[in-house]
Amino acid sequence: MLRAKSLNNCCQGLASYKAITKNRYFYIVLLAIVTLVIFWQVIGHEFVLYDDDFSVYENPYLQSITIQNIVHFWKNPYKNAYMPLSLTIAVIQALFAKTAPSGSNIIQFNPAVFHTTNLIFHLLNAILVFLILRILVKDELACFFGALLFAIHPVQVESVAWVTGIKDVFSGFFSLVAIWQYLLYAKSSVISIEGNKADQDGAHENRDSRVLGKKRKILHYLIAVFSFLLAILAKPTRVIVPIVTFTLDYFILKRRFRHIALSLIGFIAVALPIIILTIYLMSSAVETTFSLSVIDRFLVASDSLVFYLYKLILPISLGPDYGRTLKFVLSQKLIYFAWLIPVLLFIVVYSIKKHRSWLLASAGIFIAGVLPLLGFVQFKFQDISSVADRYLYLSMLGPGMALAFFLSLNKKRLVIGICGVLLGLLGIISMNQTQYWKNTIVFTTHAIKINPNSSVFHNILGFALAQQGKFDEAISHFSEALKSNPDNAGVHLNLGFALAQQGKFDEAIFHFTEALRLSPDDVGAHSNLGNVLAQQGKYDEAIHHYSEALRLSPNDVGTHTNFGVVLAQQGKLDDAVYHYSEALRFSPNDPRVHANLGIVLVQQGKLDEAIFHFSEALKINPGYQEAYKNLMKAKSLKR
Repeated sequence: MLRAKSLNNCCQGLASYKAITKNRYFYIVLLAIVTLVIFWQVIGHEFVLYDDDFSVYENPYLQSITIQNIVHFWKNPYKNAYMPLSLTIAVIQALFAKTAPSGSNIIQFNPAVFHTTNLIFHLLNAILVFLILRILVKDELACFFGALLFAIHPVQVESVAWVTGIKDVFSGFFSLVAIWQYLLYAKSSVISIEGNKADQDGAHENRDSRVLGKKRKILHYLIAVFSFLLAILAKPTRVIVPIVTFTLDYFILKRRFRHIALSLIGFIAVALPIIILTIYLMSSAVETTFSLSVIDRFLVASDSLVFYLYKLILPISLGPDYGRTLKFVLSQKLIYFAWLIPVLLFIVVYSIKKHRSWLLASAGIFIAGVLPLLGFVQFKFQDISSVADRYLYLSMLGPGMALAFFLSLNKKRLVIGICGVLLGLLGIISMNQTQYWKNTIVFTTHAIKINPNSSVFHNILGFALAQQGKFDEAISHFSEALKSNPDNAGVHLNLGFALAQQGKFDEAIFHFTEALRLSPDDVGAHSNLGNVLAQQGKYDEAIHHYSEALRLSPNDVGTHTNFGVVLAQQGKLDDAVYHYSEALRFSPNDPRVHANLGIVLVQQGKLDEAIFHFSEALKINPGYQEAYKNLMKAKSLKR
């Protein structure tokens, strides 16, 4: 009796376990937990000096959040890219992330808010991939494994761990919603056709359900098109979503070509204006890139595709700069044979008749995801590298789907176990890769290990070290950057600044002059050259460069301030007051400018005004000892 009862309990427990593991919510929760375990550490990461500066904490449109600034994103491209929705989400993030420390005239942001947003959208995207796979593959466990591959593959780390990667995960969210809703629409179309054939007897009781089904189908379609619009407004390269939906519709759902083409009319109508604008903006941003012939573009695209296949299979030595510039890629003799690899893979896939449909669909999605960035259309980042991990974000839906179909057809425990172990290894690699995005020093040091000749990251690391006062190390990295790219005006400017901080004024002047030769309208080069010349007592030359800097950028607070210092030293007090006042007009909470203006006003005998400005400096920065001493001096003179 006791044994029978125990056996009955075991059977009930086993049935309960099977019921849980067949429940989609169980897999959704498990998927979120595993993804969170892999990426949770990004929440504590800092910003990195790799686009996070102009995207977020130095973005002037985030420093002062107004309706006009938001409207500006929708009316104008920002940094030669039209991504108004991604910039709008940055505004919302900035509202929650603002921190303004005492004594600072610049609004600062808590990076945890931005990193958390990236992670949340990536979690949602993993769940959306699971929901998409459930429509295509009738096996919950297989769908979970496929979605997990999408979520934790190491090539996804760049998009998740990088604050600026918000455009990838955010646009990825709307892209996946569009694909999910389109599949629901397309599948309901298949069901409705089958239902109509079954109900040709015209049974009255089925009419209401058919009307309701038609309304749902229309709703799914409208949501898909609208989500697609939001996706391309978040990142224009998401124009490839219709290619993905066509691939799934044709190869997996197997609807007729005519029906699919009609379904995609709405997508094409939405995408066309954005495609034209994107091509125009991308072409206008490649002034430094040499022109490519049609054959060259094909060769670069083949090389990029082979590189991505390699990183998909063996995701090690990942970094933000692979040094695969157009010049480097086209100089390699093997590039003329790179196209053979994808062609041979296509032949192999096509020859497997039993699984041809899902294999071709998976490969098609993988290629479609990176199609705008393979090199057929030139873009600015190709000056640094023709490939990047982040470009694969949406492409990973393809491998995820392939794994789901494979496991649904091979349900042996050994196969499932091997896939589990491989996914575990990928998760460990991703956790390790995530650590490299901790801060600028760690990030750039790793980037240089991946590509020791990276001019970009030697420059960024040098700048970060200079900010810490480590000028010898900074100069070493700036010098390395110039070895790889001697005509980089920005590196000459940064090297000149570091040398000036060490009192090596002649060398600094040389590099500032080189920066101006390469970029005559560089405001920073004019302003810094003015500072060095002033320290050498060459006031007339310094004034010339300050004037040029202000002609190019009339709102530059630093130039107005330094110009005021030089003019005050020359006894031109009225002119000094004008420039200090202009600096305060653009930056009213700068304690240094208030204190400097107070000193000049004391020299002019305007003690009440001087006392006001010294007091303002102390309100902003109560620990400003020099301002306090000058305030006491001004008050004593007034007595």
